[in-house]
Amino acid sequence: MKKFYFLFALIFGLGGLNAQNPELFDTWYLHEIQIELTPTIYIDEYEPSILPTLVINDDLTFEGMAACNSFNGSFTFNDSNDDIYFTNYASTDLNCETDDLNDFEIIYAYLFSEEEHLPMWLWENPQTEELELWFGSSAGIAYRFTKTPLMANENVEISSASIYPNPASDFLVIKNAETNSTFQIFDFNGSLISQGKIDSQNKIDVSSLEKGNYILKMNHLDYRFIKK
Repeated sequence: MKKFYFLFALIFGLGGLNAQNPELFDTWYLHEIQIELTPTIYIDEYEPSILPTLVINDDLTFEGMAACNSFNGSFTFNDSNDDIYFTNYASTDLNCETDDLNDFEIIYAYLFSEEEHLPMWLWENPQTEELELWFGSSAGIAYRFTKTPLMANENVEISSASIYPNPASDFLVIKNAETNSTFQIFDFNGSLISQGKIDSQNKIDVSSLEKGNYILKMNHLDYRFIKK
């Protein structure tokens, strides 16, 4: 508890970078969540390993990954307090592997749920010289992000696969797909829409899908795509 209050007294006392600084628009990796009167949640201690992300785009949209669910939405700037407000949050609703990961989904989603706005703070840590993105306040919860992924988390799967075109009309092409890969396609309500094997040309037929946003799950990784 003392650490929590000291941290925010330090950050908000020193001052930070402007919320509309171009450095904000990037991929951020969640490293820890501090909750008052409970032990700090360190992301690299989860088993199985997870790699929660938050991508903030300069078109005022955001997206990312929690433990096993993808999410997206939009945000607005508040010029009076140099802050951003998340809106239109939507997420898949998949069941993760363990109760701990399902609990983490709830805690992470709280940041975007609009139940309680959490002030944002972008600053350069003077000890590590690393840019950090914080959300929270002395009211009881804080999220710390950096641009450095948790590489010490050796069980996180890294893949060179990618999908195109995106948006897609007839087919998705999977670049660098593993042989005999299987796939599942979910809508943003978590409903399974399609599943099967990637064909010999590394393509997935999406021509029958309705227009909208979807999640492609393949080899334990998620890819967001749009059907146009």
